[in-house]
Amino acid sequence: MTQPATGVVSVGIVLSQETDSSLICIDEAADIAVASELKAALLLALEAGKGIRVSLNAVTDMDVAVYQLLWMAQRQAQQAGTEFSIADPPPLPVKSALAEMGLDGLFGE
Repeated sequence: MTQPATGVVSVGIVLSQETDSSLICIDEAADIAVASELKAALLLALEAGKGIRVSLNAVTDMDVAVYQLLWMAQRQAQQAGTEFSIADPPPLPVKSALAEMGLDGLFGE
């Protein structure tokens, strides 16, 4: 089995290229300050053509820019026939905010 290629895209954003998927981990405050780095990680994951999983379990706060990027990535993955999912349940405030915006489908529920 091949070791995953892991890279820190920015403080708070880590992209791991695993055998069958790309995993993006977002830590702490996910806001406009990390939006361009998150976009870069999402685009790299989309280009890899594997499933994309995003871990939000360490997120303490998210702003609308991050929600928009996740929505965009979900749509692009869907158009490409690539699986896109949240890797693990995010904190309740993040999950509730996603549901209020109609993005609860990101959880595959």
